[in-house]
Amino acid sequence: MEDRVDEVVRQKIQSLSRPVPPGSREWDILYRKYLEEELKKHKN
Repeated sequence: MEDRVDEVVRQKIQSLSRPVPPGSREWDILYRKYLEEELKKHKN
């Protein structure tokens, strides 16, 4: 399941209207935010 969640989170970041470079501080922040959201969805 974690692989699937990781894939969904990465896809969400890639689909943003402007590019966010992987490894950047902003990318890390967005990744953590979206990861928490996805994990909450799957726990319920």
